[in-house]
Amino acid sequence: MNKQSESYRELCTEFYVLDNPHAPLDALRYYLACAAEANGSILEPMCGAGRFLIPLIEEGYDVTGFDNSPHMLEVCRNKCFEKKINPQLVEASFETFSSNISYKLIFIPSASFCLLVDLVDVQQALRKIFECLANDGKFIFEIETLKAVREPQGIWSGRWIKKDDGSLFLHNRIFHFDTVTNIETRLCRKELWENNRIVQTEVEEFRLHLYVHNELDEILEGIGFKIKNKFIPYTRTQADENAQMILYECVK
Repeated sequence: MNKQSESYRELCTEFYVLDNPHAPLDALRYYLACAAEANGSILEPMCGAGRFLIPLIEEGYDVTGFDNSPHMLEVCRNKCFEKKINPQLVEASFETFSSNISYKLIFIPSASFCLLVDLVDVQQALRKIFECLANDGKFIFEIETLKAVREPQGIWSGRWIKKDDGSLFLHNRIFHFDTVTNIETRLCRKELWENNRIVQTEVEEFRLHLYVHNELDEILEGIGFKIKNKFIPYTRTQADENAQMILYECVK
């Protein structure tokens, strides 16, 4: 089972949703354009709380989402209920997800793909995506590169968000980058404060694989994908070795 399943528990999910209530506008515009071009069923693996999935559905697109985090999916379902939409949402990993649909577009935004840190999990995910992708479909995803290593390393930093009820969410984190494995570990501590008292605490470890510029190319091609484009996200600028993020557009 991939490491994504260990992430985004209750407090972490609530803080993430408060801190990221909407998809970035440039990213959302890009994926809306991709959805229009796809003209068919869409799959969003690792869909989280639905900040991309829900706007696409509201625009009339047929989108299925799956995620390993029950807390994220609960938030997504509640949002969908409020908006009176009823997408297919599945609690699953790449290992367990199955579908009889051939999707015209499969997309993973926001570099969530980097949460798959083991090569076996990466290959398993890509094989599942290849299997689910229509012959004339497109697979789009984003990764972070070694140029995106967070600084400073080994020093705690933090911030807080004030909730509508007056309680405070305190978020502390520390980064460690392993130069041998190219895995960045983020240790995150969430605290919920009410009336100047800590009432709930949660600690989670997030691990992200940061990639060398062309590291994924051979893996993708080995699965059977053809790499159509490698852009700096949401632009038509080709990503070079200095890019902090790379957006892949792949076809069969």
